[in-house]
Amino acid sequence: MLANKGLKTEFINTVCYLKHAIIKLCATCRKDIMSNKIPNLALSNGLAFYKIPNCLKTLTELEERLISPRIPFMVIRTLGFSKQFGLK
Repeated sequence: MLANKGLKTEFINTVCYLKHAIIKLCATCRKDIMSNKIPNLALSNGLAFYKIPNCLKTLTELEERLISPRIPFMVIRTLGFSKQFGLK
């Protein structure tokens, strides 16, 4: 479908290197791709999450916050009896 819009196959393979029949895009990524630009938040643009080491997988919420490089100015608390999390 993207090739039908006049995009080069090389560009499509760079941006959409996961070979799926259907690719869902947000409006921002679609706009960038249709302009022949690699989206800012694309894996092919270097955005990838690091693998979490085993020693960090078992941390409690408090321990995660204590070693976090960024401490947000929001408090995450449980809400009501359902124990869902919310911001305060």
